[in-house]
Amino acid sequence: TMRRDRGSHCLRVAAVAFALLLGGCASLEMFLFLGSEVEEYDFSESTIPEDLIEGEHFVATEDGGVIHAVFARQLEPAPTVLYCHGQSPNIGEYWDRVEILHRLGANVLIFDYRGYGRSEGETTEENTYADARAARQLLRDLGIPDEEVFYYGFSMGASICAPLAIEDTPRALVLESGFASIERLARGGSGLAFAPSWVADSTFDNVAIIGDLQAPLLLMHGVEDDYVSVDNGQLVFAHAPEPKEAFWVEGAVHSSIPETAGEDYDDLIIGLLDGTLFGGAE
Repeated sequence: TMRRDRGSHCLRVAAVAFALLLGGCASLEMFLFLGSEVEEYDFSESTIPEDLIEGEHFVATEDGGVIHAVFARQLEPAPTVLYCHGQSPNIGEYWDRVEILHRLGANVLIFDYRGYGRSEGETTEENTYADARAARQLLRDLGIPDEEVFYYGFSMGASICAPLAIEDTPRALVLESGFASIERLARGGSGLAFAPSWVADSTFDNVAIIGDLQAPLLLMHGVEDDYVSVDNGQLVFAHAPEPKEAFWVEGAVHSSIPETAGEDYDDLIIGLLDGTLFGGAE
C-alpha cells in the first residue's frame, strides 16, 4: 500500500540507533539515509487519476548518477511544486503528501535520491544536492515556467531543497519539520540525543545558509514534534530574511501537520500557490 504507517519509520530509526550503539559505530549516515529500492510503484489506489501521473522519468545527474521522478499533473495549467521528501524509504512513503498538494491545485514533481526507490547510486549529502538539481532541470525540460515553481521540503528534504533555493531561486520555499543542522540534531535538538562525535560527513546546515535566501519562506513545524523538536524550526526561521511566514502547529508531531492543521494547512498552501500569502495576487 502507498500509505504506510510512518510510526514504522520511527521504529526503524530507533533500531538503527540501537545497532549503532551496540556496534560502537560513530557514523550518523546510517541514521540519516534510510532508502530502500523498489522495482515499481502501484498507483492504482491513488486519488490522482492514473492518466495524470507520469511515472517514468529517469534523469542523469551532473555527476553521473540517475534519479527517478514521478510527475503528477493537473488537467489545466497550474503552479508546480518540486517536493523533496524525508529520509524514509522512497516515494511510496510520501505519496499521500503528493495527493494533498495535487488536491490543493498544484502539479507535483517528487523524486527519489540515489539509493532510494528506483534511483541509482550512493546516498550522500552532496549527492542529494545534485539529485535535487537534476529534478529542477527536469521541470525546465518539461516546459514548466521558472516563475511557477515552488520548492517544498519535508524533514531531511528541507535540508535538500533549501540549498537548491539559494542557488536556483524558486517562487517560494516551504520547509516542514526540518532540522536546523545535523550538529544540532546530534546535540539533542530532537528526541534522538546522539553524541556530537557521531556526526560524520553530513552537515545539512540550514541555519548557516538560510540568510542568503532570496525567495519568500513558509516554515511549518509541529509544536509537539518528538523527532525534530520545534526549536529547530524556530532557529531557522529566526535566521531567515523577509518575506517569511511561520506556522507553528499545536498538537502536531513530526509528520502530522497537514492532518492536525486541517483547513488551516489547506488555506496556507492555497494562498501560497495563488500568490496571496505574501501579499500578492494572481
